[in-house]
Amino acid sequence: MASYDNSRYTYAQVLSGTGYYKQDSNLKYSLGVKTMQTKLNNAGFWCGTPDGKFGADTDAMVRNFQDAYGLTVDGAAGQSTLAKLDAVSPSSSSFSKTSGTYGVYFDSANKRFLHNQQIVYERLKNAGLRDIAIAGFMGNFEAEHEFKTSMSGTGGAVGLVQWADSRKTNLQKYASALNKDILLITVQAGFILEECKQGGTYADSVAVSCLKNLKNTSTVKTVRNAADYVTAQYERCHNHASWTAVQNCSSCTTSRHSESANDYNGKYYLDTPKRRGYAQAYYDCMY
Repeated sequence: MASYDNSRYTYAQVLSGTGYYKQDSNLKYSLGVKTMQTKLNNAGFWCGTPDGKFGADTDAMVRNFQDAYGLTVDGAAGQSTLAKLDAVSPSSSSFSKTSGTYGVYFDSANKRFLHNQQIVYERLKNAGLRDIAIAGFMGNFEAEHEFKTSMSGTGGAVGLVQWADSRKTNLQKYASALNKDILLITVQAGFILEECKQGGTYADSVAVSCLKNLKNTSTVKTVRNAADYVTAQYERCHNHASWTAVQNCSSCTTSRHSESANDYNGKYYLDTPKRRGYAQAYYDCMY
């Protein structure tokens, strides 16, 4: 990624056909980029708090916006992208954060989540999952990477799920086979199901088991159950075998764990309070 001075052009100039905005390694402030981020947020393509800096997360959301509206997916926000954005973005957002410690953005009037969240919800729903199971996935994805599809994360992990190692490689192969941009939520949501598909090209045996358990109503009965099964079998994040081990871990922050062990295997996983809390918040929006 190279540096690019987005401050050279006002929003009005780009809208009229002069210049464009794109990712900038120096993250130089641009009022036009801040205006674009605000409009993307209002349209449901969440960039986070508008800061006028065109980083990896804004790049990914621009690409997802372009894909959603049939534009060339290149991450360069030029005249056609801003014109479509102006046409579909309301003057103020219809999305508001639900109450509680683990609030999530939801359009209660139209019963819709933000774009990335809505795509994941629809894909999982169409795959036959119950809302309890879907909430388990969504709570984990919110806690893991806030539904961001950008190729950034801790220790080289990438995307919505923070895929790493062979799973990261398989995601790259899957996107290549589709001839699609790897940053698209449609691609990453599709890959989730591919990992969970018994006998599929990209099947992951533990993910396959996870989906099977989530569909078993006698095994997974609550939102917490679902969140914990996804944490242990799909996300497989940092964990300890006992609460004492968490307390004795020099690199652990105990507040990021829960003394209540995982419902699937009795272990203690990083960010369990967030994973369970967000899962319940997403589930509450479904009803």
